[in-house]
Amino acid sequence: WPGPRPGDREVLAEAADVLPGADDRHLHGLLGLRPDGSCCRIRPTPLPEGGLAPQELTDSHRGFCFNSRVSEAIEVDRVQSDVRTPGCVARHTEYPCSLPTASVVIVFHNEHLVTLLRSVHSVLNLSPPDLLKEVIVVDDASAHDKSRFYARHWDRLQDELSEYVRIALPKTRLVRLEERRGLMLARMEGIWRATGDVVICLDSHVEVTPGWIEPLLARIGEDRTRLVVPSIDGIGADDFRYTVYGLGLVSFRWSLAQSPRERPEGVEDIANSSVMCGGLFAADRAFFLHLGGYDQEMRIYGGEEIEIGFRAWQCGG
Repeated sequence: WPGPRPGDREVLAEAADVLPGADDRHLHGLLGLRPDGSCCRIRPTPLPEGGLAPQELTDSHRGFCFNSRVSEAIEVDRVQSDVRTPGCVARHTEYPCSLPTASVVIVFHNEHLVTLLRSVHSVLNLSPPDLLKEVIVVDDASAHDKSRFYARHWDRLQDELSEYVRIALPKTRLVRLEERRGLMLARMEGIWRATGDVVICLDSHVEVTPGWIEPLLARIGEDRTRLVVPSIDGIGADDFRYTVYGLGLVSFRWSLAQSPRERPEGVEDIANSSVMCGGLFAADRAFFLHLGGYDQEMRIYGGEEIEIGFRAWQCGG
C-alpha cells in the first residue's frame, strides 16, 4: 500500500460493535437511531398522492440511474425477505462453525445518501457479528457538479454522512479521498485498509438478503485461491422492488464484453465462471493482493472483471 495521499481522511465509528435491539433481522442491533435512542435519524419521505409530476420525475433521476425520490420514500433500514431455495437453506446448516472473517468494501462517487446508507444497513443487519469485521465505505472524492448532481445531494454526503457513520453505525469506517482515484484504485484503497481475512466488494446501491455472507466465506475457507461471486438479483430502478434474477455465471465474447451464462433450472451447485461480475465478489485478501489486486491504471467500470478473471485463472486461482 502506498499509504494515504495528502488530504485523505477517515471517519471511524464510535458505536459499540453490536447495538441494543439485536435480533435475527438486525444482527448488529438497531441502526440509525437518534442520540436519545428514538427512531430514526432519516425517516421516509412519502411520495405525493398523485405520484411525481414530470419535472419531479426528471429531477429524481438527475445524477443517478434510479428514482431517488422512491428510494427516499422507503425506510433506510429495510430488510429484504429470505429468497433462498429450500436446498440452499438446508445447505446453510452444513457450513463450518469457524469461517474466515470479512471486510466489506463499498466505493461511491456522488451517490444518493439514502440509497448508500440502505446498502450499509443491509450488510450490518444480515451479517453475523462474528463474521463481519468491518464495513469500509470509500468516498472517491465526491464533488458538486452543477450539470449532473444537485448541491442538496452533495451537501448530504458531507457532515450528515460523517455524523451518521460516527454515531449511528457500528464497525463502519468512512474513507474520504481528497483526489479522485477512479473505481478500481478507490476499491484498492479500501482493500489495502481492510483487516478481515476475506474482502468483499459491493456496489453502493445494493441490498443483501438473509444468509448472503456464509456461502461466500465457506467457499473461500475451503480454498483461499477462489474468487467467489454471489447470485446477483435485481432492484427495480423505478420502484425499488426486489426481483429474483440470479446473475452470477459470466462468460465473454471475443470483443471482451460480458456474456451471461444461464444456469440450468433447478441446479443449485456452485459452478466455475469464465470471468466474474465486476461489482460484487469475495476473495481471500492476501491472495487477492498476491495476484496484484486491481490494475491501478483502470479508472472506470468495464473491463476489470475480464482482466482480473483472466489473471486469477493464469496465476493459480
